[in-house]
Amino acid sequence: MSDLPLAVFAADWTLLHSTPLWRALFGAPSALGDPSQNLIVQTFVENSIADIATAHGGPDAFERALVADLRRTAVTLSGDSRFQAFIAQVRGQSPRFAALWDEGRAAAHRSLVKTVHSPLVGDITLDCDVVTVPDSDIKLVVYSARERSTDAEKLDFLRVGAVSSQMQAGR
Repeated sequence: MSDLPLAVFAADWTLLHSTPLWRALFGAPSALGDPSQNLIVQTFVENSIADIATAHGGPDAFERALVADLRRTAVTLSGDSRFQAFIAQVRGQSPRFAALWDEGRAAAHRSLVKTVHSPLVGDITLDCDVVTVPDSDIKLVVYSARERSTDAEKLDFLRVGAVSSQMQAGR
């Protein structure tokens, strides 16, 4: 799956690993380069995700999906003090997160269509699928384009650049 933009996230949506194509698509450093990358914090505290990608259905759909997924995870991690402290911290920093959290919805985050705003190829519309690894709260997030579409061509262009960058970094 290294030929797709794919990332692995922890239960709290902290980035654990990403493919070179993910990093090229989002202009993001690797998890090793910036271990503090957290999708919840980027979305609700830093408000930086809207500049990078827009969920079809609007930001509300994406935000609700994230919080519902985090609430689902909170059930299994109710005894994890670090996870509970993270939730309390974000609730204190983001009234929007707190309001969505207080709604009490819990559901696994599965799929959305998003438009990624790439400085290299322009807007690119992709399917975003989220798979939770069974018996864990590790999440795999993978983006794909419809075959033979303009978006697939843009993804191919980024793929070539990502592979080239990775080869140069390996020297």
